[in-house]
Order: sequence, then C-alpha cells, then structure tokens
Amino acid sequence: MIVSHRWRLHTPCEAVDFGVVPVDSINTKVVALVNYSRDSVLSFQWHTQGLFRNMEEFSITPESGTLYPGTHQMILFRLHCIEGKSGGPSWKMYM
Repeated sequence: MIVSHRWRLHTPCEAVDFGVVPVDSINTKVVALVNYSRDSVLSFQWHTQGLFRNMEEFSITPESGTLYPGTHQMILFRLHCIEGKSGGPSWKMYM
C-alpha cells in the first residue's frame, strides 16, 4: 500500500502482481488511486519507457491524469506475454 501523507494520495498496493502469465495471453489488474485531500489537486503520470524490450507487452491506462480533492481514478495495468519477447512467464511491477 502506498500512502503519501504530504499529498494524501492512496493506492491499495506497492506492487502489481500479475502472477503466472501464460505465453500469448493477457493479464489485467485494476488499481484505484484516491486523493483524500480536501484542497489539493494532484496530477500523476506513469513512466514505462524501458520497462520492457517491446512496449506492446505492457500498458497502463490512463497514462496520466488529474485527481481533484475527494476523487479517485481506476488505473488499468495490462501485461501481454508475447512468445519469444517477454523473457519469462511472469513479471512484477513496483509502484
């Protein structure tokens, strides 16, 4: 779980565990970012360059956004295990 007391941003986990992802399959996880602040507008942007050799293997939607006080955003993490490109059957991404 990541909780930033300064910015009052909350996520339910520190890592997105995709488990074992069979070759030629897609595993998707959803994580909620929550802005518990009463007066701070927060912006986020994911930096995924260099995480994988082939960027078709991994995506985050939305890649960036703004959270107004008291709002949340569902973040979709998608891992596509492509034969001969992924380098292994499973991956972990740390936030």
